[in-house]
Amino acid sequence: MIEMQTKNDRKLTNQLSKWAIGFHIGLISVFSIIGLGFITLAVLSMANQYTSVFFIAGILFICLGWFCYKNLRKYLDYVFKIELRQKGYYAYFKDKKKNEESEVFLTYDQMEYVLIGMDYKLIPRHKYRLGEWTARLIPHRAAKFMFFGKNSNDQDKVLSFTHLDLATTNAWIDILQSNNVTIYHTDMALSATPHTTAGIESVPKHPYEGSLLFRPGTEAEGIDNILFTDSQKKVLEQKTITNRKKGFYLILLLTFLQIIMIYFWFPTWDMEAGIFSDDSGVFMAGCFTVMATFAIYIYKTKVKWYEPIIDMLILGAGIWLGTIIAPVTHPDFPSAVKGYSMTIIIIILIGFYLLKLFDWRDKRKKERAINRQKNAS
Repeated sequence: MIEMQTKNDRKLTNQLSKWAIGFHIGLISVFSIIGLGFITLAVLSMANQYTSVFFIAGILFICLGWFCYKNLRKYLDYVFKIELRQKGYYAYFKDKKKNEESEVFLTYDQMEYVLIGMDYKLIPRHKYRLGEWTARLIPHRAAKFMFFGKNSNDQDKVLSFTHLDLATTNAWIDILQSNNVTIYHTDMALSATPHTTAGIESVPKHPYEGSLLFRPGTEAEGIDNILFTDSQKKVLEQKTITNRKKGFYLILLLTFLQIIMIYFWFPTWDMEAGIFSDDSGVFMAGCFTVMATFAIYIYKTKVKWYEPIIDMLILGAGIWLGTIIAPVTHPDFPSAVKGYSMTIIIIILIGFYLLKLFDWRDKRKKERAINRQKNAS
């Protein structure tokens, strides 16, 4: 998400100040240097008990640097300018990479109406717990203005902009009302509403009579009130089916990687008392498998309750096969691999069902909150 910078409520841009750009560059450099340093330590300390820790730390810092770099590029490669002028709404966009730009000005007289619905923005919430600060991204309601009208060429235009705070939202509403613009509102989230005539016309709406059906800036219980068109629903359903199929293939690929690791990598590790020693790569292999599995589940978006059980049976079968074909004669090798297998399978299953339990709890809390609001009204 690109954050907009502003000196007043009517003129906004995504362009960063020089100090903000410099700060991003400094942050990218620091993360990259630290990450490369940890990876260098991992290479120099091969077969050391800290090798896997150094390697994972290095990857994490490099990922942080890459994330900061990609975030900075959004501000350097694209230019957004939004302005609510005395005579209308102005929007400018430029893609520097493709050398494309567009500019639209919709006067108040050209506006047929403005629709205000919900959108969401993630804001970090900090808590001091058990002697340390923790942060969590919480969705907050925002007001999405959708301007519908015809430009000077008599072409339908749908433009939009989102405000998070109530004061700015009310200020824009006052300006629109003072220019006799018809305003409608809805309690639906317009995050996915197409910027087309059919898209905005399909939204259930009510005439604005002094107050919105939601309060911008307040915490949202979840991001599930998004309005989708019928065609969008079909696309999402098809995408879910496709992602689930691809997710299954990715589990098979992860299983194949387990066989490869057990055949080529595991035999190089030392063993103590029937398990792999602490200075082996078992920690790194386990972290990779667990993180890869949850990354696959995130990619699938929807995971049925029984799927992790099937996936772990497939993963366990692959590990068992790798144990059989591995060129190792050490009597403790099968039990050591079995310990590795049981550990990652238990971690994945417990982690998945705990997340499901938390998700169910959050849904119950949301249902109770909605019921309280209905009873209060």
